[in-house]
Amino acid sequence: MTNDESYWNKNRKGTVDEQFYLTENVIKTGKLKWGINASEGTMKNRNDPIVLLGKYKINWNEYSKFIGIKNGEFKYCISKI
Repeated sequence: MTNDESYWNKNRKGTVDEQFYLTENVIKTGKLKWGINASEGTMKNRNDPIVLLGKYKINWNEYSKFIGIKNGEFKYCISKI
């Protein structure tokens, strides 16, 4: 659960963390790893790729919404593994 809309809206190409994005309707599968320009500091203690054995479609659901409040929309995402 988050109120940071970049989790469900983020769609920038070519970033070092692009493979880890959890944008709406994306399907995650296979090996997820850092981009080639990721620094040692970014990858520290997280060098190995994450290997997914199945396919996981990401869907965000509204939890609550506070109109007129910055970052007032909360959504959650649940994936069965």
